[in-house]
Amino acid sequence: MDMQLKSTEKDTLGQRFKRFWKTFFKQWGLQAMAIPGVVYMIIFSFIPIYGLSIAFKNYTVIDTIGGAEWVGWDNFMIILNDKYFWQAVVNTIGISALKLSFGFIVPIIIAIMIYELRGGVFKRIIQTISYMPHFLS
Repeated sequence: MDMQLKSTEKDTLGQRFKRFWKTFFKQWGLQAMAIPGVVYMIIFSFIPIYGLSIAFKNYTVIDTIGGAEWVGWDNFMIILNDKYFWQAVVNTIGISALKLSFGFIVPIIIAIMIYELRGGVFKRIIQTISYMPHFLS
């Protein structure tokens, strides 16, 4: 049996549109639960994309984003030719590596050391002291 509709059985755009809205309103509870997520995505994911065009414009706080002059890659060429840019990149990578090592490896080593402690009371005191900053901040 052929799965495609015959030319006489094809829906018009208006019929598909009507069927979509009928199904949409039939499932109004599900749609209502999805609305906050959709609004969140629009506000925090899609609207900020417009601001990315600032990197390619000669933007000042006086101009609007749309009214600023388009300069293309000129802003990137200025940054890449700056004498402090590559030193800043090296510093950023170094700081990230240190944060990763001290923020990931050291806590694992401390957790293993606490796990290996024999004394129950001392072990619980050390665990409490080490977790306290997470709850107080």
